Amino acid sequence: MLVFIARRLLSLIPVATLVVVVVSLLIHIVPGDPADTILGPYATQAEAAQLRHELGLDQPFAAQLLRYFSRLTHGDLGDSLIYHKPVSALIASRMLPTLQLAATAMLVAICCSLPLGIISALHAGKPLDLLAMSLAMTGIAIPNFWLGPMLVLLFSIKLGWLPVSEQAGFSSYVLPAVTLGIALAAILSRMTRNSMLDHLHEDYARTARAKGVKESVVILKHVLRNAALPLITVVGLQFGVLLTGAIITERIFDWPGLGSLILDGINNRDYPLVQGCMLIFSFTYLMVNLLTDLAYAVVDPRLKGSR
Repeated sequence: MLVFIARRLLSLIPVATLVVVVVSLLIHIVPGDPADTILGPYATQAEAAQLRHELGLDQPFAAQLLRYFSRLTHGDLGDSLIYHKPVSALIASRMLPTLQLAATAMLVAICCSLPLGIISALHAGKPLDLLAMSLAMTGIAIPNFWLGPMLVLLFSIKLGWLPVSEQAGFSSYVLPAVTLGIALAAILSRMTRNSMLDHLHEDYARTARAKGVKESVVILKHVLRNAALPLITVVGLQFGVLLTGAIITERIFDWPGLGSLILDGINNRDYPLVQGCMLIFSFTYLMVNLLTDLAYAVVDPRLKGSR
């Protein structure tokens, strides 16, 4: 197990390197100059050239990239060109709201999808199954960038039940968490249904019923646990997707997280900020995948020996 964890942690190095190279290349290709953003529209060409020289932006791309990697070896993500603060400090101040939003959205998805998928599997081929899967397909088909504004218009502006934006107490989590969680709930409900159908009539389930075990215990304790492996895979992968997918949702709800921060960095051509955010996104995604693999051994002890 320790060898497996060490191997996965070492795999972060080439992945992080590739992420930095690709992100740096793309943001340098996009038109725009950080010097123009910092100095404003009335700056002279001489002033802009002087600022580029001070920031090292007049150097070749390869030289800028090597300098950035040199800083990374010392744990330095650089300073933001726009905010004039360490990138690590900016990320630290925005990381928690993003994680909280992603965790809340995941909770919404799980609470909606498990009952829906179990009920659908128990009534396979019946009208209740058709209704549940129709709701799931609707959830998948609705894009976040449309659902978010619609929820704001209905529950914030028209009904006045929930705040429109920003992080201001528990109620402010509801709309963005539902916006992010609906599509994931739809995916998980279909996965739950299919996985449950594969295990409902297995020998161990029939044996438990023959011993007089209550049907609810058979479903929740035996069948659901064995059907959980593919669900863990989807939950782990989708949690990483939630972190990156929260970018648009955070902008819609003016959420003070990493999504809003990286969008500001892209708009302002703040190279160190964008690179730092993408590094954190990729690192978090890989760590979630590692935790997902470790969770397999908890759900199914037979897998411990293969790790």
